[in-house]
Amino acid sequence: MNKEVRLIAKPGAHIIAIGRDVFSFLERNGLGRDVKSIMHYSALANATRNAAVMGREAEFLAFSETLSMQDIVDVAAEVMQENSISVAMSAETITRLRKATLSESRKKLAFIYSTVFAELSARGSAQG
Repeated sequence: MNKEVRLIAKPGAHIIAIGRDVFSFLERNGLGRDVKSIMHYSALANATRNAAVMGREAEFLAFSETLSMQDIVDVAAEVMQENSISVAMSAETITRLRKATLSESRKKLAFIYSTVFAELSARGSAQG
């Protein structure tokens, strides 16, 4: 697996396992890089999302008041363009996102992911 990661990942790229099962698989298969595990995005993880925000309610509230579905659409479009995603796939993704709603639970997930990504970015800046 290290060979495949070296083939596709930029040097210093973070590897993010979405969910415990993926994280366990990567560990079992000897991925020799630092892997960060983040919560799975399943709607079944609502209780876990609530627990992850507990004690950080004020920080979450400030975050959630600034987040909109249009923000997510805009960032998704930018990321897909920067990474040369096909026009067809980008259009399909943007169409799906425009139909989505931003529930309290999804805002919590975005907050949790944002926190992890900021931590990884800070760690990368400190190393660079």
